[in-house]
Amino acid sequence: MGAVNPAAVITDEWLRARTKPVGDCLVWQLSAAHGTQPTTKIGGRKGPMVLVRRVLWQRKHGQSMPRHVLAGVSCGTPLCVHEDHIVAIDRKELPDPAPEPPLNPQLLHAIGEADEPNEVLAARIRSTEAGVAALRLASAWRAPIHHHAVGA
Repeated sequence: MGAVNPAAVITDEWLRARTKPVGDCLVWQLSAAHGTQPTTKIGGRKGPMVLVRRVLWQRKHGQSMPRHVLAGVSCGTPLCVHEDHIVAIDRKELPDPAPEPPLNPQLLHAIGEADEPNEVLAARIRSTEAGVAALRLASAWRAPIHHHAVGA
């Protein structure tokens, strides 16, 4: 059996069964890469994983989306797969990500001792909430335990 054409599999009926209408959007109800890129397997459980928006863009425009282009949405709804909302975003036009601040013992200790919520601290040190939470849970920032010899 040959390769399955994802654009032929993803029909309007197929899409309706996997989305929920919310306002003008069709919100994807299944798996999503990074929580924002709707994905599905084509041709069963052993089939290839595809990015749904790229396939829908291909279906609408009759050509494959170039590799250097990302499939985003104009509506701002993270899991929207409405064909009219899908836009091509050239990676070259995306802003460069902010550089990660270097981690050092003083910063790790400050993160562990901070009274700020993760969200506020993450914005202050240009990190993510998950990153701050992980650092707070890690033993790296905790003060070392000094063992003193008894009777020395």
